[in-house]
Amino acid sequence: MATVLDDLCGHVLTLIGILAVTRHLAVNYHAPTRLDTSYELSACWCAETDANSSSAPKATPPTAS
Repeated sequence: MATVLDDLCGHVLTLIGILAVTRHLAVNYHAPTRLDTSYELSACWCAETDANSSSAPKATPPTAS
């Protein structure tokens, strides 16, 4: 699920003309991702930050449908 969300966020950046790659991805799962279950993920550009800043905007985790 983490790679799907990472890919989604990367796609949004591409759509708005920003080229970027994931620098670091750490995942702590609180529950298993269920197989044979549909999930709906969405992403949007919410804020501008300095590319060299270590403080990125806070993100709210997507909810499963």
